[in-house]
Amino acid sequence: MRNKIISVMLVGVMATALCACGDGTPVDSSIEDKVQAVVEAEDEDTALADDLPDSAGSYKKAYQKVVDDLSSAGDADMFALVDVNDDDIPELAASSSEGSWDKDQVFLYTADAGKAVLLASDIGPGMEGHFIAYIEKGNVFIKSGAPTGEYYTFYVIGDNQPEEFFSAGHFQMLDDNDNEVETYMIDEEEVTKDEYDSQLNDALESGEFIMLAEPESLNMVKYNVSFKDGYMALEETEEIPYLPYDEISELLAE
Repeated sequence: MRNKIISVMLVGVMATALCACGDGTPVDSSIEDKVQAVVEAEDEDTALADDLPDSAGSYKKAYQKVVDDLSSAGDADMFALVDVNDDDIPELAASSSEGSWDKDQVFLYTADAGKAVLLASDIGPGMEGHFIAYIEKGNVFIKSGAPTGEYYTFYVIGDNQPEEFFSAGHFQMLDDNDNEVETYMIDEEEVTKDEYDSQLNDALESGEFIMLAEPESLNMVKYNVSFKDGYMALEETEEIPYLPYDEISELLAE
């Protein structure tokens, strides 16, 4: 039921936005409205689901299995419980201290009915702008990466599954005369640089996010973030440590 509510809301707001963009009129619904619609639907069903078994602690067994599997496969050796969507079940972040551009080594999970659900995974950071970040308690997480520029895909957790609600890209291409041309896209529609900055800043209304992996640190890193002149500006504010296998296992056993 929750998935239906969220899907209908998202389809409605996205259709409104696309129609408005098509005829050149201003878009009334903001990114905040889109996220709020999902959050309200999520809260409604979360309240109805408070008595379900998964609300208690079955997520811990599911996460322990993920920790075991990632560790034995050599895909991750650092773990943390994080709060993406401000409910009673934390999410699980995992990363590798080695880093790799050959396979996924950054992961974000949630839990549903005692089973772990993969929300996002990616290669190690530093290659073509790849990263995964989340807005703490904002029910928003972001995947980034593109070979010829920057591309950001924004998701919410709806019915314990990742649901894309917004995307933005800034690309540098060569025209027929080999001149560099910069293109800005919002939800696959070309926009101006100012519109690009404005809508991305709206999507990041809190002005901060936590990056799950960073090339220069073995910790998660919290940033103040903003977009100006088509580019993302980051100001580090805090490092948030991961836990090794033994410590996360002890935490999940409580």
